[in-house]
Amino acid sequence: MLPDSNFPKEFLDAFGRPRRVVTCECKRSDTPSMTQALLMISGGLLNRKVAYSNGRIAKLVKANTPADQVVDELFLCSLSRMPTTEEKQAALAEIATASSPQESYEDFLWTLLNTREFQFNH
Repeated sequence: MLPDSNFPKEFLDAFGRPRRVVTCECKRSDTPSMTQALLMISGGLLNRKVAYSNGRIAKLVKANTPADQVVDELFLCSLSRMPTTEEKQAALAEIATASSPQESYEDFLWTLLNTREFQFNH
């Protein structure tokens, strides 16, 4: 939804934004690349979105939402499913060791967004 298709966006270009010289979507590249992997793992855009001060995690922390409900919420918003019992137990164990709930939830969401399930299914 960019007003100018020449607007420089590294993330969009890395994930196959076509040059818009033709109207066919067939020019969009769907080949995975190292640039895509690096942008997901350490790119600023994803990190800013996860840590957004008015985002989902900030609102859950502000509302003092219990950790088990936060895990469910983050699974639903990222993978569109509830966690398995094993996944939920592992997540809660890891979250319990963190010094800050906000930071642990951000790390957890970042982890979900970097799973194969998210990247290849969503």
